[in-house]
Amino acid sequence: MPETINLPGDFYIVAITALLPLVAGLLVLQRNPYQALIIRGMLGAIAALIYALYGAADVALTEALVGAMLSTTLYAIAIRSSSVASSSFLASLESVPPPSSTLKPHSAIADQPGEQPLP
Repeated sequence: MPETINLPGDFYIVAITALLPLVAGLLVLQRNPYQALIIRGMLGAIAALIYALYGAADVALTEALVGAMLSTTLYAIAIRSSSVASSSFLASLESVPPPSSTLKPHSAIADQPGEQPLP
């Protein structure tokens, strides 16, 4: 028979479990990737704590190692490499002169001596 939750005595379990969807909602609404990364780590830590409180120590350890630590580290590497790539791409675009400054208008080409105007 499943164990029932005694609300006054197990209020901390209910409060911590209520944090999980709240933190997940914050994660979905976050626009800054670095802040989303921190919230993702918090989400994994809260999930690991809930698993440990319910007695699933093996699942809690796996969630703490993989969900909170490993995936957060891999996401941090991915965000850093994508921001470096995008910033170097933008820097290379700034060094290229705009195309309008290198092109001559059609009338300026035709007015030069020795050249025939285009039909």
